[in-house]
Amino acid sequence: ELFDLVKDTHHIAFLYVIVPVHPGEHNNVMNVIAAMSSYEKRYEPDSAVQLGGLSGDSYPAETARKYYNARTSKSIVFFEEEAEWGTNYTGILPLRTSDGAFFAELCIDVSVEEIHRTINTQMMVNLALILGLGILFMLGFMFWSNRRIVVPLQKLESSVAGFAAQSHGHHELTMEDPMIHTHNEIGSLAAAVMKMADDIRAYVKDIVTAQNETEKMRAVALEMTHLANKDSLTGVKNKTAYDIAVRQIEKELSEGETKIGVVVADLNGLKQINDVHGHEKGNIAIQKLCRILCDVYSHSPVFRIGGDEFVVLLKGKDYLNAEALAKDFHARVSALGGEPWESVSAALGYALADGSPYKTLFDRADQAMYAEKKRMKSRA
Repeated sequence: ELFDLVKDTHHIAFLYVIVPVHPGEHNNVMNVIAAMSSYEKRYEPDSAVQLGGLSGDSYPAETARKYYNARTSKSIVFFEEEAEWGTNYTGILPLRTSDGAFFAELCIDVSVEEIHRTINTQMMVNLALILGLGILFMLGFMFWSNRRIVVPLQKLESSVAGFAAQSHGHHELTMEDPMIHTHNEIGSLAAAVMKMADDIRAYVKDIVTAQNETEKMRAVALEMTHLANKDSLTGVKNKTAYDIAVRQIEKELSEGETKIGVVVADLNGLKQINDVHGHEKGNIAIQKLCRILCDVYSHSPVFRIGGDEFVVLLKGKDYLNAEALAKDFHARVSALGGEPWESVSAALGYALADGSPYKTLFDRADQAMYAEKKRMKSRA
């Protein structure tokens, strides 16, 4: 019954116990027992094996020799053999008594095609399991990575993009906390980025503060420079500014610039105005002369280099019209009337570049001015 049950429940061709008699041609195997399937019991009852029955010519001599030789083996013996229904794979286990004496062989025949079919079935099952597990793992990994990596990275990207957008024209940089608490490398990266954003905000704030302070200092420096170069009484440039301008003109003259001229003007009778009418009236006279010079030489800088002495550095149109402008100056001064501090008198001389150094140019203009001052005194 056990043999029959095994045959019914397993894909095997034969399950039997035999005793190899000899390796000859006929009656070489004695049957002990053989399993019968339910089908065989019902439809092939005559195929039942009788205990002690000899095999007759069922086993060829070559096959009988394999069974016979297997008696001495201490393990299972396997061999393949072609049968009328296909290729069989046979396994033989020698049976021994407790004292080791051989008494029979437990044998099983399985169709090689059935083996291949079982192997293929198991391969397909294993492959399906592998694919199923792979898909489950992939889906699980995608879910995990989306939750732990992709979504946190998207949040971090959004926060960084918003922070970057504020960098154009904004001094108050604020990065929105992406609220990433994954406790992994992404969380560490988010914390590092937030720290970096705080450092950048503090750095930009320091830069803006320093820039504002620099602008204030530059404005103060410009104002101080302007005041340092400005004559407080007349509002024109002073001696300091004149010295700076002279250095630039000396450079231009050394480079071959020829269209440069110098005008020297000096107020007459300033001492008498100060002595008789007071220094306040004298200051009015100086301012009067300065306004005339600025009106006449409107395209050139005017400098007050002494108490009542002025210098004009001629360039451009004023250089080209130096003689006409000198006549215009004298005409305007002569047309003045009123009190002594209003009807001022002044001498003027000018010189144009001729290849000489600036000092020579200035001396020529100064000499021309003093020559005119003498003429004016002699006429008076």
